[in-house]
Amino acid sequence: MPKEATGREVVTGFFDSFAAGNMDAVFGALAPDIEYTVNSRNTVTREAIPWSTTFRGTAEVQAFFARLMANFDVLAFRVDQLIADGADVAAFGYFQYRAKPTGLTCETDWCARFRVENGWIRTYHFFEDSYAIARAFRRSGHWELAVDGGHQVVPGEPLRGGRA
Repeated sequence: MPKEATGREVVTGFFDSFAAGNMDAVFGALAPDIEYTVNSRNTVTREAIPWSTTFRGTAEVQAFFARLMANFDVLAFRVDQLIADGADVAAFGYFQYRAKPTGLTCETDWCARFRVENGWIRTYHFFEDSYAIARAFRRSGHWELAVDGGHQVVPGEPLRGGRA
């Protein structure tokens, strides 16, 4: 990416490359010392979704994408809006994936926060519905919640091949 490219142009190129399946260009848009966070740094989220963490450097991000593609079939992915303020860019969109191990689909709106420096994506923080993702991978059991002074059970044993 040319060093004079705006934050909006860099992020647009990143998503265009992803949509075209050009992973070399996707990784080429990332700074060598990229900080790439999925969902949160929260260890509780990581218990349900192991790749919900921060990846540092392009090698770790490449390994993350390989793991993601080994576990998901992308059914739909779109960017609905980009908002740029200089080097800071926010993106909003929608995706639908199928969890390969269970055959369940999950869908969610998503947003991402980027920081672009010298034509490179320096930081990328992706937010999604982590519950929908975790549920698509759940094989059995139920979740029990203490909510509003009561007890709520989230059903177990999702339907195979259906929607999580």
